Amino acid sequence: MRILLFALLLLTPATSFAQDYFEVNHYVGDYPDVPQEQGCHYLLADKVTMRNGPGTDSPTLASLPIGAKVVLLERSPQQTVVNEMKSAWYKVDYNGKRGWIWGGLIATYAAGSQTNGDIKFLGGISGYKWNADSTWRQLHYQIRAVKDGQQLDKIEVPSFGRGFQQLSNIGKRGMNEVDDILLLHVPCDGGCGCSTGDIVIFWANGSFHHVEDLIGTADADYSDWVSYIYPSDMEGISNTIIRRFASYDDATDEEYNEGILRRFVEDSFWQWNGVELEETARPRERVEYTLEVGY
Repeated sequence: MRILLFALLLLTPATSFAQDYFEVNHYVGDYPDVPQEQGCHYLLADKVTMRNGPGTDSPTLASLPIGAKVVLLERSPQQTVVNEMKSAWYKVDYNGKRGWIWGGLIATYAAGSQTNGDIKFLGGISGYKWNADSTWRQLHYQIRAVKDGQQLDKIEVPSFGRGFQQLSNIGKRGMNEVDDILLLHVPCDGGCGCSTGDIVIFWANGSFHHVEDLIGTADADYSDWVSYIYPSDMEGISNTIIRRFASYDDATDEEYNEGILRRFVEDSFWQWNGVELEETARPRERVEYTLEVGY
């Protein structure tokens, strides 16, 4: 079940990049017009310490399991930084027991599998980590699959931009051997030329699979983007993903002077082998067209 829009919007970074802190906040308040269930939040980690007060120096009251449902009652004025992730402490109610939990351990996304309702997905920021070459740090997002208070699997993915926005479950979209397709959106941050798009994660056979980062560049007529057309879509093909790439070719000097831009859309065809997508033998299809652009 999905947390209210208030919580989902908090995936957008409220960050001071000068200090490289990502600030995680949760909405605290009454929900008089919605069912109680939708006003609840869920714990993103296992054995979460509930304390007597807001801070790591406060006495421990209880240890709570992953996926535990809590109601947020109060937000502390002070914040604590863990793994360069800053969050306040929240006073919560858990089955009538009340105490304080650090906000970075509370999921900002919660939803059930569309194939198996016993499986729940929890998501949230996990912090900054160095990339493989140790040349820069990337903000990471974590997703955990939970059933009956036990973690089934976990995946962490880095942002190819500066943060994350919305995590959504779009179901299996007609894909065989895939139970759920999760899309994690990376917003455009920085104006023309910024990277944006979706990180595609499959839930299949009890495991998460990071399939691809569908990265686009927002730059008006010079934008490019990648998208998937799934079998259940109007243009879909049975058990096949159409990978659509739209971009432009470099202009000749004459075309540049005349303001002519040559764009194209290219489709390739892919199938899921249980671990990753493999391109089929079907030839790629390409459509080219021109635009008149101003400078």
